[in-house]
Amino acid sequence: MKRRVFALLSTLALSLSLAGTASASGDSLISRSYLEGTYRTRLSTFLRETIDSVTRTLLNSAVSRAEGLFSGAPGAGADGWRESVNYVPASGGRGDGVTLDTGAGLVWTSGSGSVAQGLLIDATAGRETGPGDALAAGHCYIADQRSVVTAQSSARWMAEGRWMPVSGSGTPRPELPFTDVGKGAYFYDPVVWALDRDITTGLTDTSFGPDAPCTRGQIVTFLWRAYGSQEPKSAHNPFTDVNSGQYWYKAVLWAVEQNITTGVTDSTFEPDSGCTRGQAVTFLWRAENSPAASGSGKFIDVPADAYYTTAVAWAVRENITTGVTDTVFGPDNSCTRGNIVTFLYRDLA
Repeated sequence: MKRRVFALLSTLALSLSLAGTASASGDSLISRSYLEGTYRTRLSTFLRETIDSVTRTLLNSAVSRAEGLFSGAPGAGADGWRESVNYVPASGGRGDGVTLDTGAGLVWTSGSGSVAQGLLIDATAGRETGPGDALAAGHCYIADQRSVVTAQSSARWMAEGRWMPVSGSGTPRPELPFTDVGKGAYFYDPVVWALDRDITTGLTDTSFGPDAPCTRGQIVTFLWRAYGSQEPKSAHNPFTDVNSGQYWYKAVLWAVEQNITTGVTDSTFEPDSGCTRGQAVTFLWRAENSPAASGSGKFIDVPADAYYTTAVAWAVRENITTGVTDTVFGPDNSCTRGNIVTFLYRDLA
């Protein structure tokens, strides 16, 4: 923790120094709006809550200097723009990408891509990256002005701040195509997020089916895609009802390797069976390496010795779910498609 803290402090000090240099010389080395908005807010909040008293003194001094240099707040977003405090993973093919507003952050994870328009600061290499310049896998970028980056092949990236996904034509993605997902629904933002990350494409081109039961095969596939569609390390398949060629095949093998599921029996997974709320939160909990948690006693239908007891306590603590009512979790209730994308969104977004 201290290593991370001091690294962040060093970055803040360097940013302030560069900002001072930029102010004196007229050059914009690091985005002013990024420093005065997302960057300062995130650093201040994180450090104030986690560092010890000695480092706190250093932080207060650094924040005071920052507040003396910068003031104001980012402008309000227009329709289609996303705003996120944390980095949100995404992926796409040739021509897909993201529009970054000034000060937004980007990590280019893998694949080939380039800047289509605008100007990025490559914070990893310490140089400017302009139109036509290639993006380097693993490098962190800050948008010095509104910029568009696009993939030249299958690629993955993460964005934070104020940004907008773009399709292969380089235009903002259209409104949700699903007629059964209204803007006032609790699952609206989760469905937008899941669609942008290619976690789901819906039951049909125009129907998401938020109230439809989610099967075990669907849920592990959603989870697998949310974690980057990783290739299973082994081809070993213990289940007679999971076959190569089925869309959930790799997802199930990955889930077994990650100890997310062991199946309904030693030889069956039952991918077409409905998934319960108890099973769903247990899958998510195990995907997070089964963190310790307690306090699910408020639910009268969650026994102290159930396999999902700790998972439910964890999900409540992390604000992933609050239960069906204040005293009922509904562990045996069917987990709907709207439920599971909302659980994933609250856990990972």
